[in-house]
Amino acid sequence: DGLALHVLRGVKRLVESELERELSDELLGNKLAGVERMLMPSPGTGTKRERLKKSIVLLRQSKEVVANIMDRISASG
Repeated sequence: DGLALHVLRGVKRLVESELERELSDELLGNKLAGVERMLMPSPGTGTKRERLKKSIVLLRQSKEVVANIMDRISASG
């Protein structure tokens, strides 16, 4: 039982250290190219951003139209 736990702990430490080394090489190696790659937006993100911008413009226009209608109602009523 103790030997199995010892082996399991050793394997876990080995995997963690290897994983840490590989991740740091991937992210920090080659002049932080991995970090720059992670920060670049995906094509789907760009598409969603454009749709949101269009929705914001439409909502602002709608707000103005509703405000004009409310002004007319209050002026005539």
